[in-house]
Amino acid sequence: MRAGYAVRASAVMMRHPKQGVERVRGRLDRHEDRRALAATGLPASVLYGVSEDWAERLHAALEAPWPCPAVESFGPVWDRIVAGLTEAGARVGVASYGGWNDGDRAFGEAIWCLTAHLRPRTVVETGVAHGLTSRVILEGLNRNGNGQLWSVDLPAVDSALHPEIGMAVPEGLRSPWTYVQGTARERLPGLLRELGRIDMFIHDSLHTGRNQQFELEAAWAALRPGGAAVVDDIDHSLAFRTFVDTFDEEARPRAWLAARHVTGSGLRGLAPAGGRLLQLQAGPGRQVLLFRDQLVRPVRPVIYDQADGRDPDVRAATDLEEVDFEAASWPAPDDHFDIVVWNRDIVTVKNLASALGEVRRVLRPGGFLVLAVPNLAAAHNRLLLLAGRQPTTLHITNGDHVRGFAAATMTRVLEHDMEFRVRQFIGVGIAPVTSALLPRPLRDLGHTVIWVLQKPGGHTQSSRDLPVPAEQQVP
Repeated sequence: MRAGYAVRASAVMMRHPKQGVERVRGRLDRHEDRRALAATGLPASVLYGVSEDWAERLHAALEAPWPCPAVESFGPVWDRIVAGLTEAGARVGVASYGGWNDGDRAFGEAIWCLTAHLRPRTVVETGVAHGLTSRVILEGLNRNGNGQLWSVDLPAVDSALHPEIGMAVPEGLRSPWTYVQGTARERLPGLLRELGRIDMFIHDSLHTGRNQQFELEAAWAALRPGGAAVVDDIDHSLAFRTFVDTFDEEARPRAWLAARHVTGSGLRGLAPAGGRLLQLQAGPGRQVLLFRDQLVRPVRPVIYDQADGRDPDVRAATDLEEVDFEAASWPAPDDHFDIVVWNRDIVTVKNLASALGEVRRVLRPGGFLVLAVPNLAAAHNRLLLLAGRQPTTLHITNGDHVRGFAAATMTRVLEHDMEFRVRQFIGVGIAPVTSALLPRPLRDLGHTVIWVLQKPGGHTQSSRDLPVPAEQQVP
């Protein structure tokens, strides 16, 4: 734990001891939630019956037309929100706010359509962070011409993150927004009593079963007939399942469904509809599902790894080939995949030229490789070497990092030796100062560098058309 974080977090806890108790209780609750989920023996996708056609089913429940005209207008709104945050220096997507994720694309799209069809006047949400979900709601209310949003939010324990709260919401959308600081247990009951009836409720705060159950029970009692509740991360506990199963037939929600996460703009636009995705060295593989859900009607993804370490959900949704990355050739035929993702573990491969040659071979002409690599020439590594210390990207006895890559030199190798076209080059974070995307002059100093590389041939996209792969999971 970094000293600066420890000091800031301790100060926040001491200023708000009651909230501090809830934070500690939340950690204990998460442990109990994991134990209860494991005891079921079921993957979350089975426990909650994830719907691949969730959008169509949502509109059927609303008795709204499908295809939905509102969906078409959502894409540009979402892309504008993500682009604005990126330009402001924030990293969007997985683990981008104190280790927590931003609101994701599927979550936002569901809320956008509910706002369009229900035309709510009173909306309550819990949890804000960067404010992606708040921005979606406010954009929708503005499009409707009326409505108010109240957001109950316990700021992160790290006060360094407090300036980022709600940064996605521009000044022009803030007049119909009320920010209510504190825990849901402190502030939600009183707010609901004050409002009387609400039209829509969104849970996106602490996802422990205890807190989720509390919020749902409080909000459901205030929700008008025909209103809707949207609940994020139901797979973190059994609370949502318990909540819907405790109703008798007459009081039970008229309909409920579960959707997968689709975080940020991600890989959308890099592969055609029905595209083939390959991820290398995926480990448990949760990231593969995120990337898959960013593509349009993708073929079942494939993982190449030395051994099968996939989580149960990932095993049910992907195919695995056990591959020796030092071997001369890989299983796929030439020009087979539309997109290949290799996230950081390239540092474990000795026979690099052969491995990159195989990536190029199995990619179709015009296909993309998204490559993320720890940067040997990162700012903190330069300082460590000046002090006579080992750079963090190369291990001696306590890890398997056997290669190091300096961003500028690696770019030349990828362009000239491997004959990829560099469509984007991104630097992320200067340790231990920031984990944000870096401006162009500083990107060679980032602790992680990301390339979006295109194999020559086929359709060539302008770099202006490419999305930033914000979901690359970097520490």
